[in-house]
Amino acid sequence: MRAPEPIRPPATSAGWHTGELWLLFGITLVALVVRLVRVEQWSMAAAEVATWQAVTMPLHGEHGFFASAAGQQPLVHLGLRWLLDAGVLPFHGEGWLRLPFVFAGTITVPLLALAAGLVAPARTALLAAGLLAVHPWHLAISQMAAPPVVAVAFALLAATAALAARGRWRRGRLLVAVLAAALACGSDRSGLAAVLMLVAGGLSSAWPPAGWGRRALWVAALLATAAVPAGLHAAGVWPFAIVAADAADAVPPWWSFVLAPCAPVVLLALLAPWVVRPRPVALLSAAAVAIGAFAAAAATGAAIALDDLAVVLLPLLVLAAAAAASVAAKVRAAAPGPAT
Repeated sequence: MRAPEPIRPPATSAGWHTGELWLLFGITLVALVVRLVRVEQWSMAAAEVATWQAVTMPLHGEHGFFASAAGQQPLVHLGLRWLLDAGVLPFHGEGWLRLPFVFAGTITVPLLALAAGLVAPARTALLAAGLLAVHPWHLAISQMAAPPVVAVAFALLAATAALAARGRWRRGRLLVAVLAAALACGSDRSGLAAVLMLVAGGLSSAWPPAGWGRRALWVAALLATAAVPAGLHAAGVWPFAIVAADAADAVPPWWSFVLAPCAPVVLLALLAPWVVRPRPVALLSAAAVAIGAFAAAAATGAAIALDDLAVVLLPLLVLAAAAAASVAAKVRAAAPGPAT
């Protein structure tokens, strides 16, 4: 039996190899290609209808954009309106309208690799990026002219900048993180969950649970963070864009959330605490707080759509990739003969 492979440090501390960068470029190219396939096809998605109404209605007035629910989180719609008015995007054809969202979904793939590379080896970061590139749920929101995928991209940019600012107080990177988090909140209500994920990850990284007293305070802090959306909704503040939802759109069954990330991803993410060392407490906390936040908000009567939870896919994929890489390393160490 061979000795286990030495644990490689996070990609950014060890440096990305040229071959790994080329592999990341190939993964990003695959992500772009699969998102462009049949992007021009007509659909009946209610989210796209709402987007089209938001970018074509008058800005002001009693029935204008800023008086509507979409005007409370206006960044995506205002940006799309500017692209249309400037002639960058033609008014005809749904494929043109979806191109900015395809770009946001594609750029999320290398961003995930960069963010994961700050806390995990390059092998794990590349595997997580590869999973995101072809993941059906992320592919679907990337081909839909709706704000969630833009909020996910801004949230990941905020996470990357925040992780890069660790160790020493780097004012520029922290400013980028705060600005990106604000843009995520201004793009879609799922951006609030992204901010809560950053807070939960930061609490878990800066304040690891050691000793029963600190563990109790740490759990209380995470629970209080997860309860923020429920408290805001009870106060009539959250969700920012309160849309009259049909019964089919409001509060999706939780089993549909289990199916959306794909069962193997969920199972591997649940396996991560048992096989990954050091235990990925920050990622686990971020995912748990975001899921708990939407569950608590739904319990208070907030209309939660499935795509609001898409931001949770990011830590789940990194956890799944880390678990897969750890299991593969253990298999290689236990198998006789040369490593393959």
